[in-house]
Amino acid sequence: MNIYDVARAAGVSTATVSRVMNGKPDVSPEVRRRVLQVIESLDFKPKVGRVELDTIAVFAPMDHFRLRYSTYFSDLLLGISYTVCDYDLNLELVSLRKMPKDPMQFTVFCKERRIRGGVFVLTLSTDYYVPELVKTGSFVVVGDHFGEGVPSVKSDNFGGGYKAAKHLVDIGHRRIGVIVTDIRFPDHKQRVEGYRKALADAGLSIDSSHYIDVGDSFSSGGDVEFRVRTMLSSANRPTALLMTNTTVAADVARIMDSAGLRIPDDMSVVGFDDDVWAVRLQPPLTTVKQPVFELGQAAAREAIALSNGEKGPSEVAVVLGTDLIIRGSTGALPVEG
Repeated sequence: MNIYDVARAAGVSTATVSRVMNGKPDVSPEVRRRVLQVIESLDFKPKVGRVELDTIAVFAPMDHFRLRYSTYFSDLLLGISYTVCDYDLNLELVSLRKMPKDPMQFTVFCKERRIRGGVFVLTLSTDYYVPELVKTGSFVVVGDHFGEGVPSVKSDNFGGGYKAAKHLVDIGHRRIGVIVTDIRFPDHKQRVEGYRKALADAGLSIDSSHYIDVGDSFSSGGDVEFRVRTMLSSANRPTALLMTNTTVAADVARIMDSAGLRIPDDMSVVGFDDDVWAVRLQPPLTTVKQPVFELGQAAAREAIALSNGEKGPSEVAVVLGTDLIIRGSTGALPVEG
């Protein structure tokens, strides 16, 4: 079976078959669908010339929405690059928007770029194509939102969220609000689940008026700052707030300052990530520290181990611990009267 057989069966030229397999845009949807159907029906496996696969790829969204928050991506990328360099391999950054989503096209795409394995980062649970692409080779996802069987490396986001909320409960807070960057991020969803579990264990819950999803506000055209100010000005406002990253915590601290509220005297604030900005806020931010650099290192090591045949996909499910770092942004609930 070769490319000529595929071209003949599909009624197209070999050049068209090649363009389809390489994900080129200059092919009509009808022709692309016909060629892919023939490839599948003939079980065609493209032959790729012998090349040294010496590259580890980082597959990232490369869009403003998913990269704008904190230094998470740069810290993660730094950890990946350190490990890749230790193994004397090359590193390539690939946009999720630009690469083929079809598994066969993706395989050819990787081999043409000498990619032996890679790491998918900042994916959403709605990126449905990722699990199928991961199955084609030595790939790892940062996060476990695609379920069992998909090699993954993640922080204990649920446990970190639990520690953060329990800290506020332990120092006397009962009205605790949550501002989440975007619940579609699986890591952020797990943090909120950890918050909820700690509160439930204390016989508490999150009032719906004290819960703001920033991503939902953006997508619906809502005004995030207006929603935050409304919550802060309410007679039943929370005495403490949990955030799902440092950037949102910094924005809320700015809004509180402009509203004449002091941290932690009027309201305690807890963030997540503990990136470089956490200690630069005034007061410094109490936050959950997740080992982002180490996440990058672990993800690259696992991808390389898969590519070397040292592990199978089912053996890759790494969870790194998180720690609560208590600083000046949280304090005991003032005694009224």
